[in-house]
Amino acid sequence: MDVIDIEERPRVVNSGVMEITGNSNMVKIQRHSGHIVYNGNDSCIYLGCEPEQQNVDHIKITDLLHDAIEVVQLLIILLIFVIILKITDVCVWIIQKFISFLKLQWRRLNRKSIVELLYGVDYILYRLWLQIYGEPDETDAVIFNELPRRCRFQHVSTNCPKKYCETCRVDRVIMYINRAKISIDIAHLTFSHTTFYYAIASAWLRGVNIRLVTDSQMIYARGSLVQRLIAAELPARCSPVHVMMHHKFCIIDGDDRVLQLDGEEHRVHSRLWRRKGYVMTGSLNWTKLGTGSNYENVVVTSNRVINELYQKLFDDMWKHFPVLNMTSFRTKTFANNAPDIVCMPWKFWQ
Repeated sequence: MDVIDIEERPRVVNSGVMEITGNSNMVKIQRHSGHIVYNGNDSCIYLGCEPEQQNVDHIKITDLLHDAIEVVQLLIILLIFVIILKITDVCVWIIQKFISFLKLQWRRLNRKSIVELLYGVDYILYRLWLQIYGEPDETDAVIFNELPRRCRFQHVSTNCPKKYCETCRVDRVIMYINRAKISIDIAHLTFSHTTFYYAIASAWLRGVNIRLVTDSQMIYARGSLVQRLIAAELPARCSPVHVMMHHKFCIIDGDDRVLQLDGEEHRVHSRLWRRKGYVMTGSLNWTKLGTGSNYENVVVTSNRVINELYQKLFDDMWKHFPVLNMTSFRTKTFANNAPDIVCMPWKFWQ
């Protein structure tokens, strides 16, 4: 048997017989158990030839994970799209219902409702402005003592030569009253100081809404100016006979009072924007004795919390105290048996 030189590698399959033609003999090649068997005339030659394996692609776990992630992403996108469609349908339904509601309410709207709506929006904007920018509190204290004599014939309020001056201290309190633009609520035991009287009268004449709560007995004290205010139709209340109204405070442009007046006047624009509220409290009675001879104090603050507390106190007294008018002065006589005070057409500047 001659040696056969196979130049090219034969393609071996799992079954079947392959013939290779050499130089002299015909050799049959048959695959058995991973070896190639050459069948010659009387002999067999075994060649250790490994069978050709099939091309198998090895699949990695990372590839499977990537494919699974892409499928999940696709499902999530599809779910989001479905949800958006549902939300869109719900939003369209809500808008349609809201439009129907507006059409129904528009027929019922009147001027008062529109004004209230606009005022409510304006008030919301004002509260939002306060939350964003805030409004710093102002605090002041005015102290009166036994050395307050005024500078006779030499007093200049901007450059007073005296260390203790009654006029300077009174003017400092009057300054806050003159700042009032919308309302003043006064709760004082007695009221006889002419400078305070002129400041209140001036505010009343320029359109400031003023209310007065005082004591039912002190209105008849000598020098009291309450009757002049009542004669000018300034609204007032007095305490019941069996109790004493001993408060000494004044609320200037309080938030709650401004809102109440705006509601009564059906305003579209809130006046809270153009004013600053103050509370003046302390031991001082608005009398010459208080400012000229006593140890007294007046504390002024613009704190909204304190302003609200005093406003609730005043409103409670205003609600429960009896009305004070000129009829109250006709039935009262002084202790020295003076004749009854009758209703007189007094004016502020008399």
